[in-house]
Amino acid sequence: VQIISNNNNCYLASVTMTYGSAYQEKCLYSSDFSEWASCDMKTTTNKVVNLKTSYSRENFTTTLNGVGAYPTGEKTSGDNTYTGFLESAKVSECNFEASMLVEGLSSVTKLVFLQFATGGTRGWNVKVKGDGDEDWVVVFGDPISDKSGQEVSIDINRKNCSICFYAYNTAQNCYMDWIKIYGKVDLSNSPMLDNFTFAGTTYA
Repeated sequence: VQIISNNNNCYLASVTMTYGSAYQEKCLYSSDFSEWASCDMKTTTNKVVNLKTSYSRENFTTTLNGVGAYPTGEKTSGDNTYTGFLESAKVSECNFEASMLVEGLSSVTKLVFLQFATGGTRGWNVKVKGDGDEDWVVVFGDPISDKSGQEVSIDINRKNCSICFYAYNTAQNCYMDWIKIYGKVDLSNSPMLDNFTFAGTTYA
């Protein structure tokens, strides 16, 4: 894009577009759960949340069992106070093991989320299943390292991938403040802004 300024007038002189490489890693979905509908972890069974990715525009689902969504709820852990989160129920609160199942994603390269807790020896664990996996593969199986807040980043690198979140300790609650899911997207037919020049300076 070239913009020419003449006194008080500006003119659009030209637009240059470029096409990117075929597949690029993008953040397909990001949420702090503030836009999710509220549901109680103690009574939530097979609750399906319909979602859509950015870039690839895929419809996918999250199924909650014993996991509650609290978009306006507040919880303090250590020195941090969190507003809007997911919480897993203790097995004693819902009589089964809580889980959150994500399905319908054609590519998942990386998963990042922030978890917190009210004590030690608990937290979210993650297992995945994609093309080539005969069974579920645990990709994160540790307890939370800092109860006041731990950012977890996991390389997934799978096609047609399902993701299952479950509690490290089913006798305790665990919390998630936000989540980001990354995947490969075909952008070979998607034009992108290459550069633009304004007042003699080129921005790329």
